[in-house]
Amino acid sequence: VLFVEDEECGVAAFYANDHRDHVAFLSLLAVKEKYRGLGFGSTLLDEVTTVSMRCGMRKLRLEVRKENKNAINFYLEHGFTEERGYSDCCATSTFMIKSCQK
Repeated sequence: VLFVEDEECGVAAFYANDHRDHVAFLSLLAVKEKYRGLGFGSTLLDEVTTVSMRCGMRKLRLEVRKENKNAINFYLEHGFTEERGYSDCCATSTFMIKSCQK
């Protein structure tokens, strides 16, 4: 959870426990509308990536709705690519993946 003064402005939820494939999964990244465009989403994503690396993860995967173009563009700007194979089987969402290495 990310706070500005005493107000919650964003949250990220993920798990980094896949020690076979070493792939963390970002299940939630949300920033309150009034705080969007100020870098808080990037801050949360950077922290998720850092913690994932500390846990031995090599990649970070997520699922996003295909119509959420703002989120898709945000993730593309942060090094994610659409993950073929996973995304091809789902009509409403796409999977994206990136390396945890900075």
